[in-house]
Amino acid sequence: MKIKNYYGNEECPECHQVIPDDAKAGDLCKCGKHTFTNTFNKITTGFVIQSYKTLPNGTHVCTDQEFIAGEVSYRSTEYGDDIDVHTTKEVYCPLEMTQPKDVPEV
Repeated sequence: MKIKNYYGNEECPECHQVIPDDAKAGDLCKCGKHTFTNTFNKITTGFVIQSYKTLPNGTHVCTDQEFIAGEVSYRSTEYGDDIDVHTTKEVYCPLEMTQPKDVPEV
């Protein structure tokens, strides 16, 4: 697969020039502002709700966490450049978070 096929409209997200057919991952666009890549980070904003209980000694320990994803803020390359991807081709990945372990009993 050509690197240009990883971009939603096959153009540089910075200057909007069409990506050349021979462009490879790691190549710099002609505008000099974007490095082409076939990997990206998806940054999701959100909230965490933590539940606590108070132990007999007065210590407060977290017993449960709920992670609430908000809107996707953006997608960026490993080089920090914003990237436009075919989101219809993105396989769903659940936001799995870790619950507290070894919570002391009251």
